Amino acid sequence: MVTLYNGEEALKSECNQFTIGTHQNEWYHQDDDHICTFESGAICHAEDDTDDIRHTDCGTAFHTDEMDDQEIEWAEYDDCYAYRDNLMYGYIAYNCEGWFLDNTDYVECDGDCYASERIANAMDIYYHNGEGEWLHIDDHPYEDEDEEEEEEKFDPRHLAEYHRGGGRGWRADQDATNFSMGFEVEKEDLAARESCTYKELPHGWTKEKDASLNDKTGFELISPVYDLYGTLHEEDIEGSNMLKQHIDGGHSGTCGGHIHIASKNHGVEELFELSSGFFPVLYSLYVNRLHAGYAQAKKKHEYLNRDKKSSIYVRHDTLEFRIFPAVKSVKNLMWRVGLLRIIMSNLGATERDVLRMLCDAESPLHKHIAAVIGSENMMRKINLFVEYSSLYNDVDLNGEDTEIK
Repeated sequence: MVTLYNGEEALKSECNQFTIGTHQNEWYHQDDDHICTFESGAICHAEDDTDDIRHTDCGTAFHTDEMDDQEIEWAEYDDCYAYRDNLMYGYIAYNCEGWFLDNTDYVECDGDCYASERIANAMDIYYHNGEGEWLHIDDHPYEDEDEEEEEEKFDPRHLAEYHRGGGRGWRADQDATNFSMGFEVEKEDLAARESCTYKELPHGWTKEKDASLNDKTGFELISPVYDLYGTLHEEDIEGSNMLKQHIDGGHSGTCGGHIHIASKNHGVEELFELSSGFFPVLYSLYVNRLHAGYAQAKKKHEYLNRDKKSSIYVRHDTLEFRIFPAVKSVKNLMWRVGLLRIIMSNLGATERDVLRMLCDAESPLHKHIAAVIGSENMMRKINLFVEYSSLYNDVDLNGEDTEIK
């Protein structure tokens, strides 16, 4: 006879021992319904060890105590566990290293790996077409290029080649920032474009070629990474006539004003889910963008396919709000920051919660929108919110109280 983990006794021939977890080396009866056997052969108690039972990205269950033996790591960048054979180790954010899933999006330079092109760019790693490899920007052989290559460079006086202009580094205090943001402001304004070179822009801002814009007047103005709830972005812009000239510059219907948001407390997919109750608000505000080829509105679950040409682009490292049209002015850009602050301050709000905010004339959301479109137009936006909640988020709000109070 043997004593079981629960204090009972049973014939030894009918029992086995746990090999891992809370009851390791203790006995259990073979008919016990609370046994968990892993693919590795390890055995634990399904309920008493429930907090230590995990699954890899491919669905394989394991116990946290066997991670070393099974060569399993936490891939922080992808927010999942995975076998080391399926992982790479490198930079998963600016100056932050960790594990990430091996995929075709990573960048390798001088023995270091970067989980995405955006992270590489943030650390001044760019692809050099002439050399055919990724190089630190200081190692780009600009001075050594021959005359033919020099002639082929796009507007070397004013714009950097796409993703070769530096920028995207941290301007805010990274450790103190819970929600980070970055701007991509598309413009078509010859005077602004030729007012200075991309290297002359202050505070880590830059401007680049963008093939989607007019080849003579177009450019994309790119900011460094700021704190969403900080004031440094306002101080930098208001203190620089050069930045104000670019942001206030001309635009066409082709231009967009993308804003990237990330949180150190939430993975990108989690941030997407927690903020999704507000997506129909954005749809109601920017109806003309819903079917644009470069910012299409989609069913909520379809965004997780990570299609870049979407209203909301779920990137590996940021949640990119592509639905915003051209930035009209500094004031317009600051208004959008204020809207995103409201959204990120109410993460987890459902569509019904957001509807109540829209109908409450004293709520920050209602006031913020009404200040731009006028109180007389709020009812129209509320009706569109209800319509788009059903159409894109599959949430039926018909019959809900939509009276403004």
